[in-house]
Amino acid sequence: MKYRSRVDIVAAMIQSAIGGATKTKLMYSAFLSHSQVEEYLEFLRAKRLISFIPDKKRYVPTDRGIQFLKMYGEIKDTVTIEGTPELPAMRLPERSEDDALDAEARQPEEGVKAGRDLRMDEL
Repeated sequence: MKYRSRVDIVAAMIQSAIGGATKTKLMYSAFLSHSQVEEYLEFLRAKRLISFIPDKKRYVPTDRGIQFLKMYGEIKDTVTIEGTPELPAMRLPERSEDDALDAEARQPEEGVKAGRDLRMDEL
């Protein structure tokens, strides 16, 4: 694996949190150690890019985190040189975190299903 910037790691963590992710999922998807994921989660929560849902024990991106992914994808597309290997395209959810959580509050069983079924679009 090539060297990644802090921004690349942050984007990978936010991306993997779409639909809800445990700390372990974030750790494995971003290829981080436990201590590294703890440091990044502290940073992401302080910057309000990701939030923790205690009763579900899941991390989800905030609207600000989704906006970060959009900007990251646009910048990545702008600076990518043709013919060089690139990272997979960033995918964003159709609905916001608030919409998924509101649906869950109205109908708990349907909300959980809706959270799992969040579809993501290509940038």
